[in-house]
Amino acid sequence: MRKGVLILAGCVLLSGFIIAQREHSPVGSRSAGMGGIGLYTGDVWSAYNNQALMTHCEKATLGFAYKNQYLLKETAMQCVAGVLPTHSGTLGFYVNYFGYSSYNELTMGLAYAKTFGTGFSAGIGLNWLRTAIGEGYGTKNNFTFEAGIFARLSGQLGAGIHVFNPLNVKLSSYNDECIPSVYNVGLVYFPIKQLTISCEAEKSLYHKINIKAGMEYAPVKGIFLRTGISSNPTLFCFGFGITYKQFILEIATQYHQVLGYSPQASVIYSFN
Repeated sequence: MRKGVLILAGCVLLSGFIIAQREHSPVGSRSAGMGGIGLYTGDVWSAYNNQALMTHCEKATLGFAYKNQYLLKETAMQCVAGVLPTHSGTLGFYVNYFGYSSYNELTMGLAYAKTFGTGFSAGIGLNWLRTAIGEGYGTKNNFTFEAGIFARLSGQLGAGIHVFNPLNVKLSSYNDECIPSVYNVGLVYFPIKQLTISCEAEKSLYHKINIKAGMEYAPVKGIFLRTGISSNPTLFCFGFGITYKQFILEIATQYHQVLGYSPQASVIYSFN
């Protein structure tokens, strides 16, 4: 009896966050440590967060990320992503898995990005989304797309826009349930070479505007310190990154005042 009550309470508590996961939240510990900023990461996670920034990867790159949301294995997330620069543009892919046996979401995407002139790039991604619910409820498959742009407005300022699933693809005929479209717009500022400051506004179908802000500071070459905050839900975020030869190791955590910590880590490898 006690176990059933705990499971039911957990389902009620987590229902909002399951929706948030399907809303294509940014991945990667760099993003997490800076308040969930997704428009400007400029690394392998751009294949998922903002395809336009894949053009900032000068080498073939592969990454793996893991997030233990609120320290619950049932809401864990794993993601693998890669980018490949070519003469005609940058190719990318990602595979993202969230959940456990009774409820899980699998998202796969292919992406392409290209620069146009100096400081402007655009990208697009095609996505396959599978939602599976146990106990005989079955599986639902959907297809959608996403797109993003990034422009370097000056030597110290840049701006980005990203949209995921602008057509509100239907998830289920019951109650006209849709996969939420998500719109992001933001700025990034480089006051000095060692410091990056970003702010971003995110609007989804089911939630009010989420304002996110974060910064990254490199006190010495190869070491990065990060912090940030988001407004909806209110999260306090911290993280760091270390570069060693062809590897980048990044660790971050996000803190919710009621639900607690969501630690995560990611590893990036750049090929010669």
